[in-house]
Amino acid sequence: MRIFYSIVTISIATCLLMNSSLAFSKQKKGSKDKHKEETSYDFGASILIDYDSFDPAYSNNALNSSSETEIRRTRVALKSVHNQYFSSKIQLDYDVEKSEFEFKDAYISYTGFNKMAITLGKQKEPFGLNKNNSLRKLPMIERSIVTQAFAPGRNEGISIERDGNNWFWKAGYYQLDSDKPERNPKATTGRIGWIPFDKKGLTIHFALAASLRDLQGENFKINETLEIHGSDSVIEGKKVKTDSVFLSGSELIIQKNGISFVTENQSARIKDTKNRIRDYDGYYWQFGYRINDEAHKYKMGKFGGFRPKSTLGALELTYRKSLLKLKKEEQNVEISTFGINYYFDKSIKVMLNRNTSVNEDKDDITKGKAYSLRFQYSF
Repeated sequence: MRIFYSIVTISIATCLLMNSSLAFSKQKKGSKDKHKEETSYDFGASILIDYDSFDPAYSNNALNSSSETEIRRTRVALKSVHNQYFSSKIQLDYDVEKSEFEFKDAYISYTGFNKMAITLGKQKEPFGLNKNNSLRKLPMIERSIVTQAFAPGRNEGISIERDGNNWFWKAGYYQLDSDKPERNPKATTGRIGWIPFDKKGLTIHFALAASLRDLQGENFKINETLEIHGSDSVIEGKKVKTDSVFLSGSELIIQKNGISFVTENQSARIKDTKNRIRDYDGYYWQFGYRINDEAHKYKMGKFGGFRPKSTLGALELTYRKSLLKLKKEEQNVEISTFGINYYFDKSIKVMLNRNTSVNEDKDDITKGKAYSLRFQYSF
């Protein structure tokens, strides 16, 4: 099955590259209207440059404050709509340190079956609001530690989704990576949402998600930074040889013009190969305020791009509180982040975050603070 998905991924990439050159040649020979009816293409790219400065509390062995500058992301994406039924996408990241490309999204979708979309290839699993939104569109530099600990990312698989006027759902079956070829870890993941209000500047969104993950003896371990990417993974749970994991999550969005409130609660129940249970859970809530009363674009469970109303740009103030509980390890982590974002236009954004953390590990309490700066360009 994994070989099949890999062949699909490579085929999508090849078809997109071939079709893109073919489409450009067609566009020169034929009319624009004819090209729109047959095939359309959307090319995008982004670069994120980060600077982090943090206390020793964010490092495993450091005695002094540290700093890190990195090209966090260099990404290109090509979306293709071939006709009214078929579309595809390929997304590549370039790793500057390794000097190599990595596939992110690589899938093909069919929408001609009873108003449902069927997607095959490498894609994000439908779990969580924070994870299913692009990092470059989020109002914070990093995703919440809760999201990083629990929400799965991209995997090869097949999914089915559908949406109506005020609801949406998506479910999929995915193959997971394994260190041993004899294992075949897999997951079934789904998300369902209801939007009771989305007009006159007011958006209200509720959603639930769940994932059952058959790990077949693979290791599970909480291993996260304190929401500072350039720092060490100082939050570590016990490595567990795992039979299965059940993830659950809930979401709430309330946005009224320039004011927004977002919260998620997520948990993981781990069953090891000896049938012992281990529970983890956490949540975050986040507040945002845009000075010029702009709202983030929203559509069916995702925030979209942000376009300032003024030619002078837009200013956004943000605050987030995150809490992660590792019950078996008797460890609680609380992180508070203040942020200020300046949008020059829809393509250029500068972000500054101030992060404070409290790590309660049994009888020990460690406190620290950190700063993050990001310059972002995307189109």
